[in-house]
Amino acid sequence: MKTTIKALFVLVIILIFSSCFSDWKGEATLTISFGGGNGRAAAWISGEEVAPEVMEKITHKITLSNGTDVIPLTVVGKGSVTETVAPGSWTVTIDALYDDDLPFATGTWKGEVTAGQENHADVEMNPTDYTFFAVGSFNEWGDAMELIIKEPAGKTCVIIVTKDFPANNYLTLSGSDIIIRGDHTVTLTGTGSLLNIWNRNVTLRDVKLKGNNSNTSQLVTVEGEGGFFTMEGSASVTGNTNNNGNCGGVAVHGGTFTMSGGSIAGNNAIISSNPNDQTRGGGVYVYNGIFNMSGGTIGGDKDGDANTAIQGGGVYVSTNSTFNMTGGSISGNEASAGGGVYVFEGSTFFMSNGEVSGNEAVAGGGVYVFDHSTFFMSVSAVISRNISDTMGGGVYLKDGEFTMSVGAVISGNATTGDLGSGGGVYVSGDNSIFEMTGGTIGGDKDVDANTAYIGGGVVVYERSTFDMSGGAISGNKSSATGGGVVINTSEFTMRGSAVISGNAVIGTNTTGIGGGVAVQNGTFNMIDGKINGNTVTGAPSSGGGVCLIYAAFFNMSGGIITGNFVTGIGDDINGAGVYHNSSGTFRVGGTAKIQGNLKPDSNGESNNVYLADAKSIVLGYHEAGNEMLPPKGMMIFVTTENSNNIIVAQLAEEGDKDYFRADNGNAVICQGDQLIINP
Repeated sequence: MKTTIKALFVLVIILIFSSCFSDWKGEATLTISFGGGNGRAAAWISGEEVAPEVMEKITHKITLSNGTDVIPLTVVGKGSVTETVAPGSWTVTIDALYDDDLPFATGTWKGEVTAGQENHADVEMNPTDYTFFAVGSFNEWGDAMELIIKEPAGKTCVIIVTKDFPANNYLTLSGSDIIIRGDHTVTLTGTGSLLNIWNRNVTLRDVKLKGNNSNTSQLVTVEGEGGFFTMEGSASVTGNTNNNGNCGGVAVHGGTFTMSGGSIAGNNAIISSNPNDQTRGGGVYVYNGIFNMSGGTIGGDKDGDANTAIQGGGVYVSTNSTFNMTGGSISGNEASAGGGVYVFEGSTFFMSNGEVSGNEAVAGGGVYVFDHSTFFMSVSAVISRNISDTMGGGVYLKDGEFTMSVGAVISGNATTGDLGSGGGVYVSGDNSIFEMTGGTIGGDKDVDANTAYIGGGVVVYERSTFDMSGGAISGNKSSATGGGVVINTSEFTMRGSAVISGNAVIGTNTTGIGGGVAVQNGTFNMIDGKINGNTVTGAPSSGGGVCLIYAAFFNMSGGIITGNFVTGIGDDINGAGVYHNSSGTFRVGGTAKIQGNLKPDSNGESNNVYLADAKSIVLGYHEAGNEMLPPKGMMIFVTTENSNNIIVAQLAEEGDKDYFRADNGNAVICQGDQLIINP
């Protein structure tokens, strides 16, 4: 094939005006033809033949105007258009666009249309700032690059791939701005990167880049702060295995990668000499760079679509990198850590739309955030149906920060191992902070539940912090501990409009604890919000709403715990609202309410707060130095296991009995500085 060089210098379009009109109307017929070879029709480029694949994608947008009437016309590829017009002065403007958006040529003609005779005009078409090249082979690609070097500064060069072709080496690039178009495949038959983008701007639309399983490099490399790579339309980067290290698909080192369409699938990062060595970024690898994703798919749902690596099967971002996801899908990828996305070493992941779904990993099935990195999830972002074997089916956060706000959804994720933790979110590490101001973790219990052995919704572990001021944790399931939230050696604060509802612990022939919240060796501060409709089932089972065990501390100064249930097998079924059997302290004050929690298996027996033997409630507002507010509408219903029926063991005053009720209906009285249930 001949390489089309400078696809046009002068484009001549002949307008044919015919005197086909009736005298009383004074009309003429105007005909414009394109792509012809005779003198009266358009001669496309003198001395140059435009490849048919190029011609068929050129759209001519024509405007006819006589100062009164404006007539828009369109012709695609070769053809003609006829329009009836009035005689007089007319202006014809033609913009020829390749692929509907790239300026191919432009021209204007002004002249008189005379009734009663044939009228015609020559529209001289002028080149734009875009120069076009048609390429159908590896050698033609090289020829085009040699010509691009000679192009003047400011020109954008467009390479139109007109055929599938193999490439036994990398495709050389020259010039500063290159656009690659064409619905064809370029297949790498050798080794190395097919595209090496160094300090230039390259846009790929519809072209498919395909690697091989014997490669020792990523398929696309973007280098330097001035390196920009954009994928659009149905472009793809697929089928490449890097047997020598990080990244099988697109690797970004200090540059910017923007993906608005297309797919990155079936790429792998391994070290063939030692498959257990760490590799990163099966699909996309970003080091000290930027990745913007507004569309397209990384991975897929078909056999062979998965991108794989040890860390970050779909995407890996590291070393102060930024990943902005406003659309698209990261799905069906696999890794040991971060099946969908791995965020590392001070990097930031902003997810405001799009979906991370159906990925798998040992830890962090959807997203893995580690080492002082930050994850923001908002608006319409969805993390769903991801699977982890051990921790964090949806999100795994370690030594980092995660903020979830209105509109974000984490649902249908699972940790499937025997002791799997954090079906939705798993948080650990001294510096980890999870802030939830809105959004949903879970949803419909039959469809959207996050599931795990421990912590169906959220697990907060190892001196981490969870602050929930809005949103809902609902409909999640655990088979042992914490249907909604598990706190272990960490701190959880619930306030504002936060809701924990409809979660369940379903312990089949095993202990079930904490349908809503299970606190183990940690602190739960409930300032406001609602815990309702949660259930725990087991043998035994404890704490339909909240369960306090080991060294758990619960400070409740507001909010309500109501409508929770505890059920199961045997007699050891207690604390539908709150179960307290901890060496820590259960403090109350302010507007706290615990009421309307039931044991359905006992004919609807009221069972709100259950105080195990020798356990009691502390009136936080009477403690010296405690900032808990005095009671204002506080109401707490209680059942005691201890034979002396003590509710409050010290610091009680006569008026405090008005804020407590016994589940069995007996009176609550004040004796000395204690509150007890009158036997």
